[in-house]
Formats: sequence, C-alpha cells, structure tokens
Amino acid sequence: MMDMPPDTAIARPRVETWHEQEASYQLLFLHHPTPMWFMDEVTLAFLEVNEAAIRHYGYTRDEFSRMTILDIRLPEVPLVLAHGQRSRAAPSYERVGPPDMWRHRIQDGTVIDVDIARSAVVFRGRKASLVMAYDVTERTRGEAALRKSYEELDRRVQERTFALAQANATLRAEVAERVRAEVALRDREERLHLAQQAGQMGTWEWDVQTDILQWYTALEPMHGFAPGSFPGTYEAFLDIIHPEDRAWFRQAVAHALESGTVFEAEFRILWPDGSIHWMMGKGRVFYNETGQPRRMLGVGMEVTARKRAEAEALQRQREAEVLAQLAQTLNTSLELDMVLQRVAEGAQELCGSERGLIMLREPGSEFLVSRYQVGFPQMPYMDLRIEPGKGMGGWVVATGQPLRTADYAADTRFSKDYVNYIRTDGRLAILTVPIIIGSRVEGLLYVSNLASRPFTAQHEVVLIRLADYAATAIRNAQLYHAAQDELGRRTVAEAQLQTSLQEKEVLLREIHHRVKNNLQIVSSLLNLQLRVVDDPHLRSLMQDCRQRIQAMALIHEALYQADDLSRVPFEMYVRRLAAQLLRAYDVAPRRIRLSIHADPLALDIDKAAPCALIFHELFSNALKHAFPDGRPGMIDVALHCTPHQLTMWVRDSGVGVPPALNWQHTNTLGLKLILMLTEQLGGRLRLDREGGTTFTLTIPLL
Repeated sequence: MMDMPPDTAIARPRVETWHEQEASYQLLFLHHPTPMWFMDEVTLAFLEVNEAAIRHYGYTRDEFSRMTILDIRLPEVPLVLAHGQRSRAAPSYERVGPPDMWRHRIQDGTVIDVDIARSAVVFRGRKASLVMAYDVTERTRGEAALRKSYEELDRRVQERTFALAQANATLRAEVAERVRAEVALRDREERLHLAQQAGQMGTWEWDVQTDILQWYTALEPMHGFAPGSFPGTYEAFLDIIHPEDRAWFRQAVAHALESGTVFEAEFRILWPDGSIHWMMGKGRVFYNETGQPRRMLGVGMEVTARKRAEAEALQRQREAEVLAQLAQTLNTSLELDMVLQRVAEGAQELCGSERGLIMLREPGSEFLVSRYQVGFPQMPYMDLRIEPGKGMGGWVVATGQPLRTADYAADTRFSKDYVNYIRTDGRLAILTVPIIIGSRVEGLLYVSNLASRPFTAQHEVVLIRLADYAATAIRNAQLYHAAQDELGRRTVAEAQLQTSLQEKEVLLREIHHRVKNNLQIVSSLLNLQLRVVDDPHLRSLMQDCRQRIQAMALIHEALYQADDLSRVPFEMYVRRLAAQLLRAYDVAPRRIRLSIHADPLALDIDKAAPCALIFHELFSNALKHAFPDGRPGMIDVALHCTPHQLTMWVRDSGVGVPPALNWQHTNTLGLKLILMLTEQLGGRLRLDREGGTTFTLTIPLL
C-alpha cells in the first residue's frame, strides 16, 4: 500500500464505507481507460498494473509481476526516469517535464508508440513511479498519412489525433484485515488523488434519491464554475448540457439506472460565458438492499482538445479532398465558368461561410464586377462595380494583400463606399483575398459570415490557395483563347499560303510545259533543216544537237508530270531517254540488248539536267561508236544511290576506246561536254577499257 499522512487525504466528506472507496479506486485507477502502472524506481519492476494495461499489452497480471519495463521497451529507445526527491512523510504528485515518447512491444510482438506521463510516488513503502501510457500509434500513423496527403497538394496540415482505449473490467482485490481498513482506505484515497491529477479528471457522486450531485477536485473548473459555485443538483447539471445533447443524455442515464450497466458518454456543455466544451463521463450505479438504484459514482474528464483535434483533422482531410478535386478539374477542363463556380463553392464549404463571391475585372476597365456567387438568395451584387482603393475590395486590389475583418462596419482600415450593399448594416465578418495573375490583381475571392462567426488565419490560408486555383483557371482560359485565336489566324494564313502554293505550282507546271514545247519546236526546226543538208558531217552534228535538245525537253516533261515540281524521278527519266535514243538511232533490239538497273532516285533540277546530258552523251556514244558495221552487243546502265552520293555506270561490250586516244584531252564536243558537266557537279569520271568500255560517274548529293 502507498504511505500517506492523514492530512493529505482528499478534502471531501468521508464516504460511508471502505467498500465505496474501493469502488472509487476501481473507477479511477484499475478502471481507468488508459494503461497505468506503479513501477519500482530502482529495479524498474512492475508493482501493480490496471486492467487497461493488461488488456492493451496482452500480459496477465502475474506476467507483469515478473517483468520490468526493460521487457517491453525497445532497446533503441532511451529510458528516462527523472524524479525529484520525495519525502515519505509528504508525498506529492508531479509530472516531470514534457511527456516522453517511447516505443513498446506488446505480448503479440506488435510495436506501439506510447506517450508517457510519470509521477514520483511512495508505493507500499518503496520509491516508485506512477506511469500513464497513452497509445498514440494510430495518431502517429494518421499524422503521417495526413502529412503525406498535404505534401502532394503543396500544403497539407499536420495534425495529431489519438484515440483513447476505453474499457471496463472488474477489479479483484483481497480485502485487508479489519484492523488495517483505515490504512487501506487512506492508501486508495491517495491513489485516487494521483490518478485525478495525472488524468486531468474529477470524480462525482450523485444521490439518486435526493438528487444531490457532489463534484470533487477539478470538476467545477472543467465546467466553467468558480470553486463552490455549482448548485449541486442533477437538474442543475442538466441545465448546462447542450440543448441538442440533453435528451439523449437523460435517456443514457435512465438506461444505466435501469439495466445496471456502466454509464459512459461524450457530450457538450455550455459554460457560463457561452462557450462550448466537450466532456467525457463514466459512472457506475450502486443499489440498496431492495435492488433500487441508490447512488451513482463516476468520473468526468474534459475532452475538448481531443474533439477539436479530431474535427481539425477531418477539416484538413476535407480541404485536401476539395483541393485535389479542383486540381483535377484544372487539369481536365478549360471551362472557366465551371471551374470558378467550383472554387466559390469550395471557399464556402472549407471556410464554413454563409456566402461566397468571386469578382473579376470588367473587360477594358479597372473596375471589378460580380461573376460567381454562392449562398445568396438573390443576386444583390450584379450591378456592383468595385473601384481600386475604395471599400474593402478596393483596398485588396490596391495593395494586392488579403484582408480579414471581424466587423466590416467598424473596421477603419478601408472606406465604406459600398456599405449600402452589405446586409445587416455591415455587421459582418468578411475575408477577402486577391486573385493575382502575374503581378496584377485580376479578381477578388470573398467569403462572409455574421460577425459572431469570424474567420481564422487557417481560413485565410485555405482561401489564398483557392484564389491561386482561380488564377490558374483564368490564366489557362486566357492561354486557351489566345491559342484558339492564334490557331485561327494560322489556319487562315495556311489556307492562303496553300492557295498561293497551288497557284504557283500550276504556274510552274505551265512554265515547264511551255519550255518543253519550245524545245520541241527547236528540235522540229532542226529536223526540217536536216532534210536540206547534204553534208554528212554537218548532218551528224545537227543530229547530235537535236538529240541533246530532246534530252533537255524530256527533263521538263518529266518535271511537269511529276508530283514534286522541284525533283525529277531520275531512274524513270533514264529509261525513257534510253528508249528514245534507241529509236532515234534506229537500233534493232535484237542487235543491241539494253539492261538498266536503277535505284529509286529523285534529283533536283540543278543536278538532274547536267546528269541527263552526261547520260545522253555516254549512251549515244556507245550507240554510235561501240558497234560498227552492224556488230551486235550489249549496253548495261546502272544507277546506285546512297544518302551522300550517286554512282552511274554506262558499260558496253563493243570495240572499246582506242588505247591511243587521250579521252581527257580530246577535241570532240561530246567528251568535252561530259568533262565540263562532271566538273560542274563536283564529281569524278573514270574510264575502264577492259571487255569493252565502261564509264563510271560519281557525284556528291549533299
């Protein structure tokens, strides 16, 4: 048992029997919903644990009695047990420093995070620690998940939530001898006092027959009463319960009295100053000899902070969801009206406001006009035009800074030019943030409430985030419309350019066609002249000239017949020119066989014309000189093309070029023309006399 002098007993009337003090001890220590234990300060052994510790950690009471704190503490977490000096004659309860965060391993091997509160006590004559272990595993996991969610959207708020393990179990204890009853009673009163201080709770006792309700220790301050000012009746207590909770609270108490079950509830109370607070109550019914409820004994704990933390966590989660939905809408939609309407609706929901409003700059003006409204029964601001510098909105436009006021009419930071538009004579709480694109304020985002419900700094953070989404939506819409305009202009320009190209293509085809016709006329004139020329040498020269003109005419014919007017399909041209020359020189196909192997090739006009003349000269020379006296033979033509060069072979099986002929320095026009054009193309020409005559022409294509 704990040692305690008589003058430290809890200052309240003596409970009728020792058994009633035992019941209080059961409720406050062994029945406390939070795991608690007494631990030897020297050996770290467990001296006594409550039912919540047994249930939460999974060990039996006997197992705990054989264990130390080192059996459940993870080795990597430092163990801190700092106590001040305690006097056996005057024990005291004190929380040492801030709570310690430990990691424990429970019976099934699971590792949990616990928040430890410790106090130095004297327990059964030994220096000990009274320890309360709050399981915050779910809270830390929840905080991690919430923090991760806020990191994805750029501002997720970290909140700590925790859940209290609650349970009710039966305390089994041996009643000490009658002679030690008073000592045991004082021992339990000391434990009760320590548990109340550690758990920030108070005890109450309700006499069901007389309706007298006694509050002990800290219950009066928890309910907003000065010490000794609570009227002390059950009906007086019901009067401070929130009207919305009062009916079900009565039913819960009536059910506990009728069924004998433990009463447990979380409910709201109204302080004398009108503020709302949350309480958790738990109690047990005691009956008289006839089975009628005689009294109820219980504990009360203020849980306002936990409830607010839970509500705040839900609010942060909802903020994350709404912002994520808006981000998805921005990524998938360019409908500005829909996006901005959703921004206004999101502002109303996340700020808990009655009304929301978005104003944008009037086209071609410095004024701002109402565009999107939420929560208004009519459209009161349709004709309102905000001028920079005037009113609350004008102040935000002029400064580019958000502005929050708890009373629009009484705020002296801005003029009241538009107060006639404000309901309730301007007695409103209003929060306004700018919608900024670049460095210019393009709009305003408002939310408003009655003055009794002002906005907070957190609401301002949320509204600024929503204003950023609105600015992004407006900018996307501007870029989209600008892109549409540019696309329209480019489409028109492209159509005009296409029309111009088609006109030029028609004109170019006509030019090639006319050049071909003119060259054909010249060829025909030469042909007419040949009929009156008797000199064989002159006739041969004129015939060669006529064939060269026809070769050029064939180039222009191939151009105006091709799909691409800038390039000649050269492999097709070579086949047509070879066939034309065979007909011109009246060569029988059986006497001279022709073989052409050509890669698909298209040459621009600057290379096609010289290559055509070179091929004409080489092929016509083979026809005229390689097979004298009707000698049969074969002519092979090959075209091979790579991305960088063209190689053309003209090979005949005829008599060959005389060895004495210096073909690179000759007076014949044909060879001079071939050498000149090869040099013009930057190519190389090679002669091979073996097995006839082979000319190989190589020209670069780049």
